[in-house]
Amino acid sequence: MDPANLKAQFQPEEPRLLSFPHLPDDAKYEDGTPILNKYSSTLTRGHDFPGAQAMLYAAGVPNEKMMKTAPQVGIASVWWEGNPCKYVDRIAEIKD
Repeated sequence: MDPANLKAQFQPEEPRLLSFPHLPDDAKYEDGTPILNKYSSTLTRGHDFPGAQAMLYAAGVPNEKMMKTAPQVGIASVWWEGNPCKYVDRIAEIKD
């Protein structure tokens, strides 16, 4: 291993943040109520991200109204055995 790389791995690095379009802080629905899901609205706003919406339904979002209006909190993980994708049956094979 290059000694410069070894030294660099112990140095703190700046956090890398994801930036994506979202609604403004003062966004409101037509009836005047504030929009609470200004960040998650990027994924739930229509038919732009049907795959993401299918994953939200599989993860337990009860209906379309909740998906469109309720704020959503995302927790990232590199491995989740409850993933509703088609490869869930292969987890046991991969782990062995």
